[in-house]
Amino acid sequence: MSVKQFTVLPVPALPQMPLESPAVVTTLDRIRREDKTIVVNGELDWFLMEYPRIFRYHVEHVKYRLQSIHAKYLKHFAGVNANIAEYDLTSFIEAMRSNREVSVLHWDFEAMLNAAGSSLDILARIAGLSSTQHTPPNFTRYVRSTSGPLTDVMGRANKKWVLRLKDYRDCFVHYTPIDRLPQLRATRYGDGIEIRCNLPTNPNMRETFHFRYSRRCELLRYSIQLYRNIKKLDREISEGLSKLYSQGLYPVRTRGLFGIGRRQRG
Repeated sequence: MSVKQFTVLPVPALPQMPLESPAVVTTLDRIRREDKTIVVNGELDWFLMEYPRIFRYHVEHVKYRLQSIHAKYLKHFAGVNANIAEYDLTSFIEAMRSNREVSVLHWDFEAMLNAAGSSLDILARIAGLSSTQHTPPNFTRYVRSTSGPLTDVMGRANKKWVLRLKDYRDCFVHYTPIDRLPQLRATRYGDGIEIRCNLPTNPNMRETFHFRYSRRCELLRYSIQLYRNIKKLDREISEGLSKLYSQGLYPVRTRGLFGIGRRQRG
């Protein structure tokens, strides 16, 4: 087989990452400007100003980690592509790179999962003002225990991608890393050589020995989709908040917004 039959496939491009704030921030800022009664209620005004910005903080963290992961893929791609002539491509299967930079890539991924989970919990707190009763400050419990248009949006996201996110986060944070030896691979397939970092298809096994892998399950591609999912949910929640506000249904809880208690140590 000729060298031309084994080109190095390009690294997936990052999605557009505009500098503007998430839609939830701009929507709630608009509501604060339009509704003069909010300013009188200092507690509500503070909440509607601060918590969307806390959400933005976590989304920016997700974006930063994604960019960091992507940069490491590009560096590995450049190295493999520059040295492709040195490989015996008739027998080439995989070239693996494992060093501190690859470990940092894995740490970036774990941090990204945590930041994504935190952003969802903040969305649950923001959505909670559509109920007169106190609601759970946790995305999963909020979806399970409340009802309404915002919960419907969150529930669909929960089934489509959030549960998977929580599976990865819980496994990697509490049980085991992605692999015993973090590796960034250049793997040969029929259509070329792909730069990839394996991601298990069964993170609920919670042990590296039982992990299974597929070409369709890959760290960078998953990370890009996770970012897109968060941005889509941001837009949908923003649209829901705007609609509820126009109907006089948001915010309906305006007091006791910070009373979620504190964690007690045994």
